[in-house]
Amino acid sequence: MGLPDAPWHRHLGVYAVTRDDPRGLFVVHKTRGPYKGLYDLPGGSLHDGESMAQALLREVREETGYDCSVTGDLGLHEFLVRTEHAGTDYTHHIAIFRAVELQGRVGLVDREVTDREGMELNDSSGPSFLRLDEDPDVAACSPLVRRCFAILRGGTYPSDLELIDRAT
Repeated sequence: MGLPDAPWHRHLGVYAVTRDDPRGLFVVHKTRGPYKGLYDLPGGSLHDGESMAQALLREVREETGYDCSVTGDLGLHEFLVRTEHAGTDYTHHIAIFRAVELQGRVGLVDREVTDREGMELNDSSGPSFLRLDEDPDVAACSPLVRRCFAILRGGTYPSDLELIDRAT
């Protein structure tokens, strides 16, 4: 599948996956963006001068109040999300999944976070866990969370660009 002949943008992000946590998959509830209203993985874009690991640790702390350590790689995944967002019809989402171990909660989730350019709104209302031994409400989960459930349960998933339709 190729990218559509319609307005789209590309988003590259790195995301935390708790594959060995007895509480389940660590998620956030999105308050903005193409996955607004859904459970999603904590993580996001890299700032200038950040490594993937630095960006992931920062994003997890901003979105959840937790510190974590990176323990492994779970691959590169891509999605084409049909949704009206940022003046486009599609988001080409390239997601790098990293296995993490939570080290404990060190703070609360702030509505605003400081970046190098000043203040920006946080896009998470805080953390939750989704149990791996229960079927999640698919309609309440981002494609990243649904992909993680397939990975962590040893299932299969598309190896190429997956189209997700969230258009209203």
